[in-house]
Amino acid sequence: MPNRPLGVTILAALASVALILSIVHFLQALGIIPYFIGQISIRDFNLWYVLLWGLMIWVWLWVVRALLVMDPSAWLFVLIVSGFNLIFDFFTLI
Repeated sequence: MPNRPLGVTILAALASVALILSIVHFLQALGIIPYFIGQISIRDFNLWYVLLWGLMIWVWLWVVRALLVMDPSAWLFVLIVSGFNLIFDFFTLI
């Protein structure tokens, strides 16, 4: 195992958190876990969101693996993927 800087380890941990949140969004889009708005819970199925969040899960898995094996371009890819993730969250709000 190569010596990994603390910053890369922190980025990998944060990317893992984003992966877990993407999995939760994916399950909500499938209708398995409901959306919670205060006391109200809503179950909904949306194929477009299922495809987008499935893609985000695959990408976050790749990012976590790339950070753990110390791929030199992984940190830049983390920034790009986080931007796309924010865009998808914004579309979800709309």
